Amino acid sequence: MGYDANRDDGNMDGRLSIPAELISDTLFNNDIAFKIGSKVDEEKNALTCKGQEIQLPEGRYNSIYILAAATKETVGNFVVGGKEVALPVQYWSGYIGQHYNREFEQDDVTVKSIKSPYVKKDNIAWFSSHRHYAYPSKNKTYEYSYIFKYRIDLPENVNSIKLPENKFIRIFAITAVKEDFSQTKSLQPLYDDFSDAKKVELR
Repeated sequence: MGYDANRDDGNMDGRLSIPAELISDTLFNNDIAFKIGSKVDEEKNALTCKGQEIQLPEGRYNSIYILAAATKETVGNFVVGGKEVALPVQYWSGYIGQHYNREFEQDDVTVKSIKSPYVKKDNIAWFSSHRHYAYPSKNKTYEYSYIFKYRIDLPENVNSIKLPENKFIRIFAITAVKEDFSQTKSLQPLYDDFSDAKKVELR
């Protein structure tokens, strides 16, 4: 992360960074608190996954929530209680979804292609309307920044987790919680479903 006054400070990927002035010191998402690392210039506030072992706080917890994003879409293999948990981690920018997006010829009338619809279902914990670019120093407006929230079940008597060996994944915070979702039920789909969408062929 980096502040607007010093866009060269942060470097999420390719000299692009998350705007530090838009994220709070403690981020709350669905009543879960995540403590964000220091945003002071030159301070570290994200961790690249290199197989580190993270000690968990003492207490009776049954799940952990991770704030993360990736420099490209990837899968991280976390080790929890001796078992690998494959966790897909979403790219930190770009489009979350689209319908049938049309591309036009120069006359702005003739359709030359129609892209297939999609929606990415990763849980967005935080977003901003732009990214910072180091050189030349400027805001990349409407290039959204995202941090996603991921959940992993935590077995009893597990007091640490091992992060993946995956240089593309950035971890911003981890919170251990005790929760009970046994009575929670979705009454309808939470996302559009494009799994049966057919590719459009222009006549």
